[in-house]
This record gives sequence, C-alpha cells and structure tokens, in this order.
Amino acid sequence: MIVTVLSADQKNPPDILGPTAASAALLLSDIPWEGPIAAVRVGLLGGQLVLNPTLQELEESQLDLVVAGSRDAILMVEAGAGEVDEELLVQALEFAHREMRPILELQEAMARELAKPKMAWTPPEALSEEERRPSTTWPWSGASPRCSRRPARGRGAGPLRPSPRP
Repeated sequence: MIVTVLSADQKNPPDILGPTAASAALLLSDIPWEGPIAAVRVGLLGGQLVLNPTLQELEESQLDLVVAGSRDAILMVEAGAGEVDEELLVQALEFAHREMRPILELQEAMARELAKPKMAWTPPEALSEEERRPSTTWPWSGASPRCSRRPARGRGAGPLRPSPRP
C-alpha cells in the first residue's frame, strides 16, 4: 500500500496519518489483516510530553518521536532529539503507546460496523525448491551478483542498480 499526501494544512505534520490510514483501509477491506495499528508523534515542550505537536511546536521541541504500534506492542520507533535522558525516552514511549489506544479502538469500531468479510487465505506449509531460490528477475533485488549500490547521496545510499558488465 502506498499513501500519498495530496494536501496538507501546513500546520500539522501529515506523515503520522499514513500508517493509521493504511491500517483502517486494510481493516475495512476483504484483505486478510491482523491489525489495527496506529502512529503518533510525541514532542517535549517545557518539560512536558505533547501528543502530535504542530510543525511550529516541533521547532521548539527537544524531542521528535514517532511511534507506531498495535494494542499489545510498539512496532516502530523513529526519533530525533536534543539531549534527552533514557528515563524520559521510556516515558515518552509509554505515553505514545497509551495515547494511540483510542485510535486503535476507533478503527476496531469502524471494522465492526463497516468491514467486508475477509477473503480466505491459507499460507503454504512449505516453499518449493524453486520458490526458495533467489530471484534473478529483478536486477535490483540483490540476488544477482551483478548488483551494486549507487554512491551515497544525502541520507541513504539509494536503490540497487545493475553493475556495468566487465
């Protein structure tokens, strides 16, 4: 699933809406999905944890913590921070997980009322030998010895691409 922002209010960061929107869409569809999940952002302003701070508040925040999770677990964490002690970070993670529960409950309520019946799907017991072999169809898959990474640009090294033939 790909989530694309088409419009934003320039006040609130739209990125944390993506995982929640994808989860809700999967819950309502007939696609087998063991969700829901939700994402929230936590800031630290004046020594207080703030749920989903605005872009302006983030400029002043000592913490920019994005957390995605389910009812039972934290699944993903991204963070940028000034100097923040470990105890405060643990409190921020617990705060994020607690505050995403109403979002999860809303998705569950929507699913009870609006969800399509899930299609039947049974995972294969075992993969065949052919299915276990690395694919050579996609040159950027990393399966081919002819693949290499592009030189690093900015934050990431970029996607794999075929190496020139000798």
